[in-house]
Amino acid sequence: MKYILSLLAAGLMVSAGGAAMASGDNDNSNHCPSYEASQWRSFDDVSAAAEALGYTVDSVEKDDGCYEIEGRDANGVEVEVYFDPVSLKIIKGSGEDDDGKDDS
Repeated sequence: MKYILSLLAAGLMVSAGGAAMASGDNDNSNHCPSYEASQWRSFDDVSAAAEALGYTVDSVEKDDGCYEIEGRDANGVEVEVYFDPVSLKIIKGSGEDDDGKDDS
């Protein structure tokens, strides 16, 4: 009987650990702060901010609490760049550091 209870306890601990790890998968991977919808800047504003940084914007959408820009950088390389929806600062981008500077 003790053996069965030990197995059940071990199984519950593994399940709880898996659930805790899985909840981390839903974290805001782009690290955008949480804002009220009324605080968000417009799609035109974020497009203009991206273009001012040298990007050609193909599309803008809301993703995980950020604006996601799909387009091309100044070298014509396809990029996905995530912007804070209020400050319009770059949060994350393909081929870039958090400061918006190209790694290559």
